Amino acid sequence: MTTRGRKIKPGRITFVGSGPGDPGLLTTRARAVLANAALIFTDPDVPEAVLTLCGSELPPPSGPAPAEPATDNDAQAHSDGEGEKAPATTSAIPGGPDIRPALGDPAEVAKTLATESRTGVDVVRLVAGDPLSVDAVITEINALTRSHLPFEIVPGLPATTAVPTYAGLPLGSSHTEADVRGDVDWAALAAAPGPLILQATATHLADAASTLIEYGLADTTPCVVTAQGTTCQQRSVETTLGGLNDKTTVGANEPAGPLTGPLIVTIGKTVANRAKLNWWESRALYGWTVLVPRTKDQAGEMSEKLVSHGALPIEVPTIAVEPPRSPAQMERAVKGLVDGRFQWVVFTSTNAVRAVWEKFNEFGLDARAFSGVKIACVGEATADRVRAFGINPELVPSGEQSSLGLLDEFPPYDDVFDPVNRV
Repeated sequence: MTTRGRKIKPGRITFVGSGPGDPGLLTTRARAVLANAALIFTDPDVPEAVLTLCGSELPPPSGPAPAEPATDNDAQAHSDGEGEKAPATTSAIPGGPDIRPALGDPAEVAKTLATESRTGVDVVRLVAGDPLSVDAVITEINALTRSHLPFEIVPGLPATTAVPTYAGLPLGSSHTEADVRGDVDWAALAAAPGPLILQATATHLADAASTLIEYGLADTTPCVVTAQGTTCQQRSVETTLGGLNDKTTVGANEPAGPLTGPLIVTIGKTVANRAKLNWWESRALYGWTVLVPRTKDQAGEMSEKLVSHGALPIEVPTIAVEPPRSPAQMERAVKGLVDGRFQWVVFTSTNAVRAVWEKFNEFGLDARAFSGVKIACVGEATADRVRAFGINPELVPSGEQSSLGLLDEFPPYDDVFDPVNRV
């Protein structure tokens, strides 16, 4: 009796727009899809900050470790008298996302997506900007529809609207967009109403400007060229069509050097609004690069504050908080606390609070172990961490938030142990 193999259910193909650059502008749906994505085909100009989100919520690797490659001697040693080899060791189930470039023309990319989907794997096609705003991706989707495989489209915020907003350039209800890296109807573009928004690279600017002038736009028409839009590295240069037409690389005379990568060019009278509405590049720390030397777990909050003021944070942990080589000292301290040998417990950092509570969890203890003990904390952040466990500290320095500040205020709280007069 023979049985048919079970037919594999195709995986879902999801086209996700990465937005203009800032990962904070991703939609909630896009973040969820990327965080759980195991196989991603991506455009080359998707920002690195977006790629780091891919697979962040995938389960850790599981299964046995991969087998070492077998040598000729190993194969001979594992064969039995009849020359049969021992079965191969099962390889581990890999962890982490598989991120690949989307190579080839749109039809080839669509074929690759379909092939992977038919193996039962969910596939993510990560697109710079918005999927249905890119002609090549639209061609991919149309080709994919002929395969009758399930697919989904998660829109992204188009760079052609987000970047002018971050450059302080209102577009209004009527504007025209064009990608001058491909074929363009220049006559229609020059005659279009409202601001013109062009997608380009530095090599396209001079030809685009000269062609627009040839079709009737004045060479004095103002424009703004923006690179790395919506990120803390965004740079905008104000010029005119005539200025773009002189073959000089935009921004070449600035200290930061010429503008590179994908560019957004905003052309028209709206440029006059930039003096009043330039909210992003006018922040207090804009253009600063700041090293954040805190521990990896604690750097995030500081980095977010720096970004909110315009700085580009670079996290370089110079310290690491690790458990002691021997747990004996901590275990003795916890035992002494339970036995009532201490009158005061002083927490000098949030790391200390976390370390004690981890040890409490290990021993099955809770906040009741601090019954009859007074608590002092250095700093409000440390005190808040203690309060989160249902304990209100008796002493937090009101002045200097340091160990010295604690010593200055400690004596009135205990007339038996005075760390100032007795040390």
